[in-house]
Amino acid sequence: MQLTHSGRKNARARTIQRISRAIAREGPSGITQSRLEKKLSISRSYCSELIKSLETTGTVVRVKNANTWVIYDRKFYPGFVAGLVRVGFLRSSEYIPILSHIIKGTRTVGLETVLIEYDSVIQALEDLNSGTLDLSLVPTLPSVNFSLMNRNIFIISGISSGGSGIVTSDHECKDCILTSESSTMISLVLEFTKDYPDTHVFIDPRNGMERFKDGECCNIAIWEPFLTHLSTGGKYKLSKSYHEILDDFPCCSLSSNIYFAGKEKELLDLVLKEYRSDPLSLRKSEEWAISVGQIARATGCSREMIEKSLESYNFNATGINPEDIRRLGIRMSSSQSEKIFYRFS
Repeated sequence: MQLTHSGRKNARARTIQRISRAIAREGPSGITQSRLEKKLSISRSYCSELIKSLETTGTVVRVKNANTWVIYDRKFYPGFVAGLVRVGFLRSSEYIPILSHIIKGTRTVGLETVLIEYDSVIQALEDLNSGTLDLSLVPTLPSVNFSLMNRNIFIISGISSGGSGIVTSDHECKDCILTSESSTMISLVLEFTKDYPDTHVFIDPRNGMERFKDGECCNIAIWEPFLTHLSTGGKYKLSKSYHEILDDFPCCSLSSNIYFAGKEKELLDLVLKEYRSDPLSLRKSEEWAISVGQIARATGCSREMIEKSLESYNFNATGINPEDIRRLGIRMSSSQSEKIFYRFS
């Protein structure tokens, strides 16, 4: 059957879509051109032609490796991608103000923002270290630890304090505590119990919350907006808030891959200047609406509950004191602290 010009054009577009999806599914590993050809049963010359068209539009990054080409979706390329800012974040409402400022800042300097949600703090930091992420929004203590070990990450700024605590149930349940493996949550647990109790770990906070409701444990260390969700209605009580235990130490931080920080210093300085001046200044903006929508999808909570949960935070607590880090169990010299913290100008 002979295709018309329109038919050939449509067939080409469908093949390009297949190639794009196949490359994206490989994530940061990428895929060799030869393997892609075999996987999709495309001739070498035609595959090369279509990949070059994707490369021209900036959809993929192609790198020569030995005798073949490795192709990456630009969102997953393990290295700096001009014009792109990839931001990894956990399922927490704490990140809404800083995400809003990042989105505004990238628009101001003419960059594109890609937001990527994570359940694992370690995976987000590993991706930041490898260059698959450019910025991360995760708890402060693991960020510091990772930076000390890998020397490829800058701690840019604290985001806020508060926004988490220990919630207790007086219904039929077991005498234990549910927590994520985040060092911040573990710190809350240790201060709350003074030793290691029978501790059950969750990865996804949505799953942890359901396990708590089902009576697996009488206590849970949880953060916003899940904290507001559990505290609403009076069924469960907040036994200890973050501020009661850890005062104003910034729970989470904005961190950057060092190479990205060197390339996009203008963006980072702009975001920091605006955020530290007034963290909530974008509350009525389009950027804020985008950020709330992203967190609503990631957490499964309503926009109204997410907005209410922001009352739990002190967004002016952005400074990270090395002495507080040492007090919370991380050994760090003065010279080390000078190397891992970003110098804002």
